[in-house]
This record gives sequence, C-alpha cells and structure tokens, in this order.
Amino acid sequence: MKKLQKRTVLGNKPKVMIYDTNHITIRTKVGIYFQSYNSVVALRDTNGHIYLGVDWDYSRTTMKFLGQWLNSNAKEIRANLMSGKYTYIEEME
Repeated sequence: MKKLQKRTVLGNKPKVMIYDTNHITIRTKVGIYFQSYNSVVALRDTNGHIYLGVDWDYSRTTMKFLGQWLNSNAKEIRANLMSGKYTYIEEME
C-alpha cells in the first residue's frame, strides 16, 4: 500500500493536510476531521474517539484513504463501528 504524503497548506489554525487532490484532514479545536471530496467523512476528537459520518464508506477510494488515516482496514472499521468503539453521526460538521 502506498504511503500517504502529507503536506501542510495553512500555517495557522485550522491546519489542513492534503493526502491527494480529494482527501484532506483539517485540524481544529474539536479534533481532526477527515474529508473526502466535499464530504466530512470522519472526526477524531481531542480525546481520540472516532466519529464516522454518512459517507464514510461511500466508495472504495474513500474507504482506502479513511483506512490509511485510521491505520485500519474496511473490516476493522466496520467491526469498530458495530462494537461501539466508533460512533456513527448522520450530520457531521
């Protein structure tokens, strides 16, 4: 699997990291958001808890980059969601 190449776009808050043209993370006071295209897919809050939005499994590409960001795979992400380790949120902003 190809390693993600991160680069900082903004020097001040919020801090944006680009993984590729369509997958970025945004660091805020709340935590780190993972965005795929125009959808906020996930949030890792400041306590380390993971929240998944409605588009977390929208496509294979989204799942691939989300898995890399979480250092996990699709099967583990689904299991963590079903077990309650991750929380599903319909409207993530």
